[in-house]
Amino acid sequence: MRFLAASLEKNATGSPGLSSDCLNTKNFTKWSSSMSSAFWFMIAVASTAFFTFISFIIWVESRRKEREAHYRDEMARKVAEAGDSGPVLELVRANARTDAEQVRLKARVAGLITFAAGAGLMIFLYALVPTAAVYLVGLIPLFIGVVLLILSEFMMKPRD
Repeated sequence: MRFLAASLEKNATGSPGLSSDCLNTKNFTKWSSSMSSAFWFMIAVASTAFFTFISFIIWVESRRKEREAHYRDEMARKVAEAGDSGPVLELVRANARTDAEQVRLKARVAGLITFAAGAGLMIFLYALVPTAAVYLVGLIPLFIGVVLLILSEFMMKPRD
């Protein structure tokens, strides 16, 4: 607020100063130091909130995996108690198929994200330095994304 008061003071021309005139006053150092501490406080609060959110997401995901494993084991136990081995083998095959499909889907998503990041990096670097071929660095994640997509589509195909 001090910089606002300084900007409303009369200046050499006699008219009230503009808000940009606070850059020319001696109060600017006080204003900039208070803004600097506010900035670092905001960074501390934002990073704390971010890492708290990440830890919560990881905790929720681990609980979900525990619950799925518990239900899967419970179903396998009930099928095994029935006495016939046919349904048990079918259940194991279905679980293996589901797990393989999940891995394939994750590889596909990772490939698309990496491909898009490489393309975006190439565009950004070309806009930043159009005279040099720095943008070719974006080919690294782009090709990694292509390899992940090829891997997920052709190498991880389900065998039925």
